[in-house]
Amino acid sequence: MIWSTKAEEEAGDNRDSRLLPVFQVVRFPNDPCIIGSSSKNGTCYTAEECSNKGGTNGGSCASGFGVCCTFTIGCGGSTSENCTYFEYSGSNTGPCNARICKLSSAICQIRLDLDTFIITGPSTAVTTNTMMLELGGMIRAANGGKIITQRTNCATDTMSIGNAPSVPVVCGTLTGDHIYFDASDSCHNLMLNFGQWSNDNTIPTTRQVSIKISQINCASAHRAPPGCTQYFTNVAGGVKTFSTFNYANSIHLANQKQIMCFRREQGNCQICYSAPAATDVSLSGSGAKGVTLPSSCCDYGITGKKVIGGGDCIIIPGAEKKTSTKNSAIAACQAGGQKGLVTVTGTTAATVCSKAAPFRVEFISDGIEVVAITTTIADIASKGLKLAYWQNSC
Repeated sequence: MIWSTKAEEEAGDNRDSRLLPVFQVVRFPNDPCIIGSSSKNGTCYTAEECSNKGGTNGGSCASGFGVCCTFTIGCGGSTSENCTYFEYSGSNTGPCNARICKLSSAICQIRLDLDTFIITGPSTAVTTNTMMLELGGMIRAANGGKIITQRTNCATDTMSIGNAPSVPVVCGTLTGDHIYFDASDSCHNLMLNFGQWSNDNTIPTTRQVSIKISQINCASAHRAPPGCTQYFTNVAGGVKTFSTFNYANSIHLANQKQIMCFRREQGNCQICYSAPAATDVSLSGSGAKGVTLPSSCCDYGITGKKVIGGGDCIIIPGAEKKTSTKNSAIAACQAGGQKGLVTVTGTTAATVCSKAAPFRVEFISDGIEVVAITTTIADIASKGLKLAYWQNSC
C-alpha cells in the first residue's frame, strides 16, 4: 500500500492502470490534528511533506497514513503555515521579531491565541505631573492644570503587529487572550520589544511567550466581522465573561481600541451584558452615568479641552435596557465610574442589552490618567472592565 496527498496523486494519474490492482492509493486532506502528548495542534501531512516544510513529526494522523506536523518559530523566524507556534523564553533585552505570511489567497484573517504571555506590564506610575489639556486630549506642562500620570502605558515591554492598524500595542499578562486582524497580501511582522529598565513595574525574571498563529479562511465560520480585535464564538449555552487586556493584573492598557465581538447564535437576536460586581467596571475620569451625546463619549468635550471620562470609556452600540420599550433610550457609552454598567438616568448597576449587529463592546482608552486634587494614585480607577454576557432568542 502507498499513500499520498492530492498533489502527489494527480502527478501519478497517468500511470499504467494495470498497477492499480497491486497498489492502493490512499488520499487524505491536510486537516488540523492534535498531538496526543501535548496541547498543541498541527497539520496532517505525509512524513515527507512535513520534513520538506521544516515541520516536526508529532505522531500519526489520517488513520496512520500521515503525521501530525507542527511548526514552531522564534525570534527571526518566518512562517506561511497554518497553526504555527511562536515561542520565546528568556531575559534578553531588545527586539524579537517574526514574520507571518498568508498561506494562500483564500486566507482573510490571522488569529493569535496567547497560550502563554507574560512580559512586563504597563506603568503603575507613582509620580504625577501638572499638565494642561489641549485640543483632542493633547497635554503640555502648565501651572494650574490637571494632575496627570502616565499610568497604564506600556513603557518597558511591548508587542505589536506590523501592517495591522486595528491591533493596539499590548503588554503585561495576557495568557488566555486572543487577537484577530485582517491578513494583508504583504506579510505581517510580529514585533516584541523587551526593555532593560522598568518604568514603575517589575520586569519578569523570565519572559514567557507562546502564541498559536492560525490562518482563517475567507469562508470560515470562525472569520470575525471586519474591525474586530477579538471574536468570541463559544457564546451558546449560558452566561460567560470577557475582559479587557491585562485585567487580571488590575490595570488596563493605554491607547487602546479593543473591539470585542460575539458571534450571533442561530435563533438569537439580542445580547446582554452586566458586571458581576460593580467594581468590575473601573475606569478613570468623571461620570458614573451612561451618556448618549457623541461629544461626551470617550472624548474631551466639544471644545476638546474638558476631561470627560479621561478619554477612557465603554461603547455598546444600540444599547437599551433589559426590559426596554421602543422609546427607552439609555447609554450608548459609559465614561468613567466604578458602578458597573448604568443607564442614562441611573447610577446603580444595570443589565444592558443590544440588538445591533455585529454584537460588540468597544473599550477605548487614551495615554493619560487624570487624578483629582483630592485623589491619591491608589484611588485611580484604571482596572478596565470585566463583563458577563449572554444571548436571548428573538
